[in-house]
Amino acid sequence: MDIRLETAEVGVSGDWARETGSWTFHIPTGEQMGHGWYMCVLHKTDDVWKIHRDIWSSVKPDDDGDGHDEEM
Repeated sequence: MDIRLETAEVGVSGDWARETGSWTFHIPTGEQMGHGWYMCVLHKTDDVWKIHRDIWSSVKPDDDGDGHDEEM
């Protein structure tokens, strides 16, 4: 199992930060089994960044054969 995150953007304002990006999930054969997007909000406490909120979404695979993934 291989889950990869690709950061698209990071923003910091004082002791708050957010990260957005995409993720992919592959099985050992290399076949991609899923992909989507994520956003993570972090808060800095005692000089340590900690996850405050995390949200993700997935994209439904192309079921209709038009070559485009369908959003869930």
